[in-house]
Amino acid sequence: MKVTNIVSGRKIDYYRSYYNEQFDFFFGINNDYFAYKYLASDGTTKQARFPKALNAEQYGIDVNMRCHESMFITIGALRTEANIYYRHASGQRNPLRLEGFPHLELSDATFEAVPMTEHPTNFVCVVIDGELYTTDLCAFTDYRTSEYPLFGANFAVQEIRLHDQYRYEYLSQIRRSDNDLVVGEWEGRTAIFENAEVGRRYGDAPSLGGYHLTSRSKSVLNDASVDWFVGFEVEKEDREMRNRCAWASSNLGNGWIVERDSSLDSRTGFEVVSPVFNLLDTKTMFDEFDRLDWVMNSGYSRRCGGHITISRRGVTAVDLIDKLAPFIPLLFSLYEGRLSTDYGGIQNKDEMKRGSRRAIYNCNFGTLPKDAVELRIFSAVSTLESIKFRTKLVQWIVKQIDNGTYTKFTDVADAMFSDKKLNKLLRSQYSAEKLARKQALVYVFGGCLEGQSPTEFLANSDNYDRTLERMKRAYASVQNFTSRAVESKFGSHTIRKAIGQA
Repeated sequence: MKVTNIVSGRKIDYYRSYYNEQFDFFFGINNDYFAYKYLASDGTTKQARFPKALNAEQYGIDVNMRCHESMFITIGALRTEANIYYRHASGQRNPLRLEGFPHLELSDATFEAVPMTEHPTNFVCVVIDGELYTTDLCAFTDYRTSEYPLFGANFAVQEIRLHDQYRYEYLSQIRRSDNDLVVGEWEGRTAIFENAEVGRRYGDAPSLGGYHLTSRSKSVLNDASVDWFVGFEVEKEDREMRNRCAWASSNLGNGWIVERDSSLDSRTGFEVVSPVFNLLDTKTMFDEFDRLDWVMNSGYSRRCGGHITISRRGVTAVDLIDKLAPFIPLLFSLYEGRLSTDYGGIQNKDEMKRGSRRAIYNCNFGTLPKDAVELRIFSAVSTLESIKFRTKLVQWIVKQIDNGTYTKFTDVADAMFSDKKLNKLLRSQYSAEKLARKQALVYVFGGCLEGQSPTEFLANSDNYDRTLERMKRAYASVQNFTSRAVESKFGSHTIRKAIGQA
């Protein structure tokens, strides 16, 4: 049997043709085609093939939607496909109204013309020209509708339903439209917000930059007059402040950037990274801390740290660790709670030089700036004053390195009371009694690091017995998880030797 190919006008074998039932024509199986839907005379939806060589528009076919015009009906201001929306089985209209949003008003005649179904249905909303409407229309309940939270001011939230077949188109319309509606996410779910401000307040914030992937401002490194350099990393866990940073595109201005850190809570955690500063330019740094006081004063957990990276022009990282060595027992003492952590834990002197990424880190072993040392011992920045305190402490340390004032850890321990500037700084945080305990711990940690006993490092002390007793009491008061970490690192014999018990 032969049929006529509408594309070429030639006769072809029937078995080598496709038949279009809607328009009653044949075309060859070798002709390119697309499939589309149309509404048959019995009211059912059917599918047919149409050759691409013909002008589909002349046949009333929308190529983009792959639908014939018979598939579309107009319900009020809504142009939609047939057999998509129905009247409720009860014949009732939708009682739902959303404050501030219009309802698609249908005349009785238009409403009655919408087909009714016996299947379970849900009332749905529609989007027309980017505007969200409630309607009297329904869609099948079973896998045909999806719920979305709609947020208004003051966390007023309502659940709305969209037809699954149109939901992505509707959400795209909202994104493209000029009205105030915003599509975003709330706790991992797609949500619609009344405006951008509501979205920023209640929605999930955009993603932060990857850890150490964002660029840092290092222009001060080119200033030949600067010898000491410093950078700060402030880790926080505070959902509201994290969102604030994310909505700022992770850029806090003046070279400060924000990034995510896998060691922190994925929903609340963030790390604020400073530009490189002149470590001795106190005014510039403190002005920036004050500007970002909302960061410094935000929430944190025990997982958070406040790392400080320093370097000195012309000094290698290994040499800088050697110069820092007399001051490290002081840092261990002041931040003893960090000694048991994975990211700021206790080390011996060899580990510090070999790039063990704990309390004191030689940056030559990582991606951080070369010939720099990262002081990871510092705990979370709890307040604006806490970052100022540790900055002053590091400034005092590097000035003593330049001056060659204190070359042994015992010198530094004595300076906690004898050096007026250091004592004033420490007394702003500790009472005299607590400071005396911290001083005793400096002797303990210094003895462990150097493998010395009190008879060696306190040989010339006028109060040997009294100091030795304070050291024993101080170490006995250290929390169990900290003492276990110290003993695991140095061994019980070294610790007993450091406190005069071996």
